Amino acid sequence: MMLLRLVWALALTTSITCVGAQGFPLRRLEESGDGDKDFSGLYAKYSNCFRVKIQDDNDDDAEGNSYFYNGKYYAQYATYAAFHMCSADECGKDSCDSSTGYVTDLETYLESNVEFVQEYCNACVNQCRRRLEDEAEEEEEDEEEYEDENDVGGGDLLDMGGLSVQDYHQPDIQLTQVCTADKSGGLDIFAGFYQKNSTVCMDVEFFNVSCPAALSTLAIQLNKNSFGLSPANQQIVCNPEIGPGSNGRNTIELVVTPNMLAPIPAGQPGSPQVQVAIKNMGTGNVFYFAANFAFEALFSPDGALDRSAFIEAWKSIDDTKELYGTVSDLPASSTDIDAVQAKFKAYNVFFIARRPVPNAEGQEVVYFSMRTVSGMDFLAELTFKQGVNACKVCLKTENAGYGAFAKTALEKMLRE
Repeated sequence: MMLLRLVWALALTTSITCVGAQGFPLRRLEESGDGDKDFSGLYAKYSNCFRVKIQDDNDDDAEGNSYFYNGKYYAQYATYAAFHMCSADECGKDSCDSSTGYVTDLETYLESNVEFVQEYCNACVNQCRRRLEDEAEEEEEDEEEYEDENDVGGGDLLDMGGLSVQDYHQPDIQLTQVCTADKSGGLDIFAGFYQKNSTVCMDVEFFNVSCPAALSTLAIQLNKNSFGLSPANQQIVCNPEIGPGSNGRNTIELVVTPNMLAPIPAGQPGSPQVQVAIKNMGTGNVFYFAANFAFEALFSPDGALDRSAFIEAWKSIDDTKELYGTVSDLPASSTDIDAVQAKFKAYNVFFIARRPVPNAEGQEVVYFSMRTVSGMDFLAELTFKQGVNACKVCLKTENAGYGAFAKTALEKMLRE
């Protein structure tokens, strides 16, 4: 449709606002045949809408007028959008020619605006995609550059280019009371979990408080649990026997079996508790208790990843699956990064890389990987600041129900 050229002073007095869009493509203006105007570099800025009555040759003839019915004449109108041409400077400030206005039918105007918005959105999407691709390439180049600058070579990842790292030995296993004498036939029972020689173990210590018979043989059974644990041998032999007023400690080796795995409901964390039943074979008495499992006891010695595998795994896990925490009041052994590496290695938590935080003086991030004996992978990023006895922990895993266990395990190690 040809555009109608109007002088603002003549007619455009209606101020009914129909749309607020502006900046549609000038293709239609260029097609208008308005040869005395150069519209390149300009955009159309909406002003107002108005209606124009459509004259019918038979307006006065009630019978011949197609819009005269039910005893009443219904006038027909066409709706137009008015606009004028503008340009913008480098700062985005409009400069508009207010002396001359242009109109087109409203349908054409809206179609042009819809076209513009679609083209604009598509351009934004393409620009964002290109920017993300560029950022990903820059990040990969930075990682490769950092790897080249900080390559520790093959062998022990804790070598850190020749720097010595102190040895670390796990502290003595701390047992927690899980059952009192009044509920277990006169026995106080303490239990705890750990790993020894790549075997998951549970230590149980019995205190014979008031059982008249010496404790010699017991049988143990575990309920299904979040970790698939069960005893390798159900019989417990107390050697020497535990008489009244004495105590004894036994180690029970555990194995991970799929048929002992309690399913974790989707979107919920697993339960840390392991439910245990023990029978005193001498008295026939059976007692029950629950103990919280130490998740670090599941970490496997084959949990180290090379840097490229770690980077790919880290990128592949969605950020929504990250878990965060801050550990405060750390001991001195957990504010020195070299000492933390040695401490973590003793628990099969393996160092990957460390680097300074950009634009944050005195801060470093350190990356670790770990894998359970059942094949679950966990990636960790720890942030340290010089002179501050605290650490920020970020953990990533595809195993949502177990992420909190791994994070808690790291926090526990840092507090040791």
